[in-house]
Amino acid sequence: MKKRIVCVLLTLIMLLSLVPMGASAASREISEAAITVLKQMTTCKTKCYYHSGSEFRTGYGTVCEEKHHFDKNGKPDNTDKQNVHTITEKNADIALRKALAAYDEKVNTFASANGLSLKQNQHDALVVFSYNAGTGWMEGNGVVKTTIINKGNANELLNAMNQWTNNADLSRREVEVNMYVNGIYSNTAPSHYGYVVYDPKGGSMPQQDYDSFYAQYTYHFDLNQEMSHPVVPTRAGYKFLGWYRNSGDIVAWVPVLNSDCDNDTLTAKWQQNGAAYTDAESVNYVMHRNHLSSSQVYRQVNAEKASDSQTKAFSEYRASHNNLFYVDKDYIDAKGTRWTHLNKEVTGVDGWVKVGAASDNDSFTDSTGTVIATATVTVNGYLNLRQDAGTDNKIIGALAKNDTVNIYEIKTVNGHQWGRSQSGWLCLTYTRLILKDDVTISDEGA
Repeated sequence: MKKRIVCVLLTLIMLLSLVPMGASAASREISEAAITVLKQMTTCKTKCYYHSGSEFRTGYGTVCEEKHHFDKNGKPDNTDKQNVHTITEKNADIALRKALAAYDEKVNTFASANGLSLKQNQHDALVVFSYNAGTGWMEGNGVVKTTIINKGNANELLNAMNQWTNNADLSRREVEVNMYVNGIYSNTAPSHYGYVVYDPKGGSMPQQDYDSFYAQYTYHFDLNQEMSHPVVPTRAGYKFLGWYRNSGDIVAWVPVLNSDCDNDTLTAKWQQNGAAYTDAESVNYVMHRNHLSSSQVYRQVNAEKASDSQTKAFSEYRASHNNLFYVDKDYIDAKGTRWTHLNKEVTGVDGWVKVGAASDNDSFTDSTGTVIATATVTVNGYLNLRQDAGTDNKIIGALAKNDTVNIYEIKTVNGHQWGRSQSGWLCLTYTRLILKDDVTISDEGA
């Protein structure tokens, strides 16, 4: 009999092991650190105040549960002293925690329903955001919900939250994103966020929060990151040449979004479909060799053979000008190849060069990523830029004294620290290096 019972129990255990178990429901509660930040961002009002409809609020923005009086038009009777109720800070804290418990439940339900395993700081940030902006973002296919489910980055989440709240209280959104992404509990908005305004100049953009009245789109971003532009406009009958900065006589192509774009307006430049290179758009800016796919110079776009004499002249000019040169026209051919025309009056070279990822042996891979430091040249004269870290590598440019560049990577070669900038590697021994917060350097580098 005992053997039979044991066999039955073993059979039940095996059957239960075959039953798929659902993911455990989220059950987090907002932390004390998050409550402290929320309080710091919310003034505690000891007297209740009218909010909307028939609702009065008090303390840290919780609903006042006392009875209130309204006139015949449904508006608060301001002459009635019965509408004035007071609350102590202690009771305001109790009311706040009671309200937050309901938001805890909603965020937990949202996380479980969408298969999310939120960390404590992520749960906290969403509760703090919901307490201010409501919980409507959890429904449908809104931009905040989509960004969180798709695990968007800090820039995407900041713009999504800011869009959802109609650009209200940006500094609060920055605090919430800082908490969600970095786990930092502070009521002070981080200083490394900036913004750029995109003007499509006759084109249109798909962004939901695109301001069609002003024909502009504002994008908030982390100044420590360098990235591709998040928006690409369209215009019937035209090719998009790129985003440009217009400042006085300067009309400069801006290929990437970085800290240089902070508080700036970038304008779209367009090339009419079928336009010949002889009708290319006029520009006026300085370009670096790193943006070229080749140093060969062509008399005309898509010429079968480069001009040896102009290519040699271009090489000599770059060698004496730190690989910098002026251009005066931009063009995209039928195959999508980008070309730029050298400014003959400045460079003495007449011809076109191809723009794109460098492919010949004097190239340096374009540097992108997180900025970990800035370096300012302190040596008199020029500091060489090299293809890789170390003096054995080819010189591809130079920086003058007091030039400052962003550093994306640091490594040590033969006892000297080298930094990777957008234009090449430089020896940090001859610079004043300022590290970003939370960055440390070991013997190997950073």
